[in-house]
Amino acid sequence: RRLSFFSRCGHKRAMAQEHQEYIQTKVNPTLANLVTQVLLERPEVPVPFMIRWLASQQSGQGASVAPPQKSEPSETDRLRNEIQALQQEVRQLEVQLGKDTDSLPL
Repeated sequence: RRLSFFSRCGHKRAMAQEHQEYIQTKVNPTLANLVTQVLLERPEVPVPFMIRWLASQQSGQGASVAPPQKSEPSETDRLRNEIQALQQEVRQLEVQLGKDTDSLPL
């Protein structure tokens, strides 16, 4: 009976080692990339973003850190759009200011 106890313990240790190797080689790199993408994109609702990202990795759309197709704009996209709108508003105000100053007496 002693031998079976020790052989079971050895088997459990071997299984634990296999599990740890699997996690280190297969799971951790994917999770690290996922967390990086979530931090870069900062989606308002992270779970759907994470699901899309994981699905894109499984289907081979991106082997490294490619972001998934987004249905909602990221904070970066929103800020980029806001900058463009403000730049256009500045140009319009400059045009209006130029027209108004032409009509002023010298």
